[in-house]
Amino acid sequence: MTRKATEMTTRKVAECRSTDSEKSRVLEEKIRARAYEIYLARKGEPGDAPSDWFQAERELNGVTEDT
Repeated sequence: MTRKATEMTTRKVAECRSTDSEKSRVLEEKIRARAYEIYLARKGEPGDAPSDWFQAERELNGVTEDT
């Protein structure tokens, strides 16, 4: 591989990682906001932050529980 091709490939990989990182950050912020909404909707009823977080993840990722 030529030096120029290597530099271009390296640049493309860095761009993809940057985009993936940004997408992850945005998704995490959406999950955080949804988990807080779940907490507020509970109005002091029993529950906990990890459960709220996991529920928010499932909702935002379109996962349904088939039991």
